Amino acid sequence: MCKSGSIKLRGIGLHEIEEMNKGRAEKRKDAVEIYFGK
Repeated sequence: MCKSGSIKLRGIGLHEIEEMNKGRAEKRKDAVEIYFGK
């Protein structure tokens, strides 16, 4: 699942990731953290 999220985030722009970080979906937030390598 993590890999799938990373690939999806890769195709999305930073602006979309920021919107997700705002609190759109907690599950996606986890993927964002992994994508950033936190």
